[in-house]
Amino acid sequence: MHSGFISRLTGALALPLLFALGACEQTSSIGQSVIDEQIDIVIDSAFTISGSSVRNDNVQSRTLTQLLGDIEIEGYGSVRSYFVSQFMPAANIQTDGVTSIDSLHLIMRVPTGDYIGDSIAPMGLTVYELERDLPYPIYTDTELNGYYNTNAPVGSRIYTMANFRLDSLSSTESTTYRELKVPLDLSIGKRLYDAYGANPSAFSDPATFTSQIFKGLAVQNSFGSGRLTRIGQSTLRMYYTRKFYSEKLERDSIQHLNGNYFGVTPEVITNNQLTYTPNAAITDMVANGAAVIASPAAYEVKMRFPAPEILASYNSNKAQLQLVNSLAMRLPASALDNNAGIEPPKYILMVLSKDKDKFFADNSLPDNIHSFYATYNSTNQCYDFSDMRDYIIELTQKENVTEDDYTFTLTPVTVTMTTNGSGYYQTTVVGSVTPEVSNAAAAQFLFDKAKIIFSYSKQSIKY
Repeated sequence: MHSGFISRLTGALALPLLFALGACEQTSSIGQSVIDEQIDIVIDSAFTISGSSVRNDNVQSRTLTQLLGDIEIEGYGSVRSYFVSQFMPAANIQTDGVTSIDSLHLIMRVPTGDYIGDSIAPMGLTVYELERDLPYPIYTDTELNGYYNTNAPVGSRIYTMANFRLDSLSSTESTTYRELKVPLDLSIGKRLYDAYGANPSAFSDPATFTSQIFKGLAVQNSFGSGRLTRIGQSTLRMYYTRKFYSEKLERDSIQHLNGNYFGVTPEVITNNQLTYTPNAAITDMVANGAAVIASPAAYEVKMRFPAPEILASYNSNKAQLQLVNSLAMRLPASALDNNAGIEPPKYILMVLSKDKDKFFADNSLPDNIHSFYATYNSTNQCYDFSDMRDYIIELTQKENVTEDDYTFTLTPVTVTMTTNGSGYYQTTVVGSVTPEVSNAAAAQFLFDKAKIIFSYSKQSIKY
């Protein structure tokens, strides 16, 4: 039995809580015996957590953020990433009066500063057109040999984070981004334009467009290293010439126009193809039993949560009426020494290991019973799981509790928030939880310093 702090409430002090715990019976009996009520609040924290690292290189990518580059970081390891992506028609293509398709560019927008490594290191990229439908589901380690012809590039360029244009999203917003333009083979632009003219309806359905018209692009790092770039948005911009009659000038005029007619959206597949190689410092830590978590597609941690011991505490000297008050866990984590400012993951998901794959496949949200998420607190250097009450209540109602009920996986995730309502009634809730495959992060969990606080009430009635 685990030791715990017990706060005892008796007599008049216990009376208000008694009404909260059970219904009150009225009786007209005269000479009723005196009832002695006693309520104990037990707070137990004598629990230990254990866990170990496992490789996590088979991750289903569910992000629109594309990761491109090659970098080696002391104390962390090396990451290489390229991406493959389908595109979705984003607008009707201009056809009235068009005399020529002049060029097609892949436009990759990078939020200012959204990279890891050297900003001025020259790096090269090469673009290939996909020749086969991308598989689904697709993972960070999916083999894509044969999906595009590496001997037939359709675009390339050399770039740094300082040699392409700095733009503002709009004149009223302060958010800025870098716009990286890659000219593509003109034949692709002409083919897309002709296909639209022949069958515009095919451009309104993602499945039809990607299977019959344009399967997408692969963008690879062709040379250079020292930087990982996070691309926030990718589009295909078509430049064309249009001839029209100007009533004001009373003659034919020429316009040179462009449109972002295709974009990467949630309706189509985009995937970061990742290769992570840990350095000796991390592999030694893992070999010696350290619980290391890292992204992208690197390490997660399998953890034994002490549910059997918590249940033993709850069931010891069980009272006539018993109620779980709260269950919370504080999990300290320390950043790994590195030379690139790699920090612990901003968010982690704690999910029953048996449910992890299904959680992501079904686009689930944490339910605070079988899955939870926590945000890294850089001040206290920890993750707080403050609401696990329903989880332990469910276990108290089971006849048999097995390892599957208390074996969890801790994995890095990206959490996006959604705002509902407006004005005074506006609320912010979790909109999605997806594997972290677009940012480098690493930490070590300090299970020996973790703290679990379990509180429950016991009521005894003596006649």
